[in-house]
Amino acid sequence: RKVVDLIGGCVDAVVNRANTSRANRAIMETLRRAGVSVDDVADDVARAAQEGQPVYRLMDAAGMAGQRRASGIVRSGGDGADELAAFLRQRQVDQADRVTNFIDDAFGTTGTTAAKTREALTASRKKAADAAYEAARGNAAPVDIRGALKVIDDRMGGMAGSGVTGDGIDGILARFRARLASQPGGKNFPDAASVELSDFDRVLGVKQDVQDAIGAALRAGRNNEARELGKLAKELDQALEASSDMYRAANDGFARASRVIDAVDEGADMATKGRPEDTLRAFQAMTPDQQSSARIGYGDRIIEAIQKNKAEMANKARELASTKRATEAEAMALDPGLLARRIAREDVMWETQNRALGGSRTADNLADQTDLGLMADIGRATRDALMGRIGTAIGTVANRAGNVATGQNEATRALIARMLMSDDPRAALAVALRQETTSQGRRRIAEAMARALGR
Repeated sequence: RKVVDLIGGCVDAVVNRANTSRANRAIMETLRRAGVSVDDVADDVARAAQEGQPVYRLMDAAGMAGQRRASGIVRSGGDGADELAAFLRQRQVDQADRVTNFIDDAFGTTGTTAAKTREALTASRKKAADAAYEAARGNAAPVDIRGALKVIDDRMGGMAGSGVTGDGIDGILARFRARLASQPGGKNFPDAASVELSDFDRVLGVKQDVQDAIGAALRAGRNNEARELGKLAKELDQALEASSDMYRAANDGFARASRVIDAVDEGADMATKGRPEDTLRAFQAMTPDQQSSARIGYGDRIIEAIQKNKAEMANKARELASTKRATEAEAMALDPGLLARRIAREDVMWETQNRALGGSRTADNLADQTDLGLMADIGRATRDALMGRIGTAIGTVANRAGNVATGQNEATRALIARMLMSDDPRAALAVALRQETTSQGRRRIAEAMARALGR
């Protein structure tokens, strides 16, 4: 076979004819080195297509051996090399979109963002709360607000009622106090002693705004502000409950909805902060609705990091490669197995293109020189030999002779490139498989004859 390849390779090189038999043998040799069968590779590629990765091809399923074969083809030059290189480059450029879609599926973001989710949940909470609180208004008595005003005055001391302004905690409390103490007639009562009762709707509106202010303070990291506002919210809750028997049920529903909203930001923090065991403990303690919100916050934070990475050829799947992210995704993702398989394939595809397209430009330069043809190689080798560059001359001849000796001229390498890019390995390798079966049969006959002669 080696002698036949040498002779046939010389003929094919002269006429630039593709040799299907040699291309088939090259691919089958690749699979043998990878330790996989045609069925293994075909099933792997088919499953990838079913799971949203149709660009996962034979060269990826063949592992390291497939990557090396692809690299050799790309660096050998020619139309097949250009076609394979273009495919690998475009596939990697599109990786960010694929990984983003996988995160959408895994964490339920479905194309939305944490901000939009929070906005939609807040609107839903308001709609439900309006109906519940409307029922509570029906039997509500005037609300005793002395306890709430005392909380504000104790915090502000002598500044209570003095028109404090600004965005600090005192300015915020002063504005809430003015709203509570202002009566329907428009007269403002700055002293707590002169104000005992207020309208249920007025107090309810203040309480809801206080609750929103607490959430904003927590998101901004102003924990002291949130703590002081929490005291006021607690006092207002007690006053409202005392004025309406139905308020507690409405308030419990509002609190549950608020915890679902807060879980969006908690999930976003889980993606970047804390140890995995702490994150999972907090996630598992949530209700199903809270977990759904946390997933969206978590996924949105990862997508944000992917979008910030503008390097086209970078491996975007690495955002889920750390031990922390992998552990959390296994517990938090809707289908952790599917996500893990998809990310693993993205890693393999990145390695394939990196092996073929990355590294030194020397191989690319040699491939460009090879494109000039056989006579150019002979001329260049002769020139180098006359100038005393014997090593360079030998290298040029050896590079050309290597392809000829194996019968892999440019046209044959183009066939190999297309097989490597195949999305249906079983069909692409049907002839190769029959050829391999025939070759193995001949080999067994030859071995039997050799043993017989030996005996």
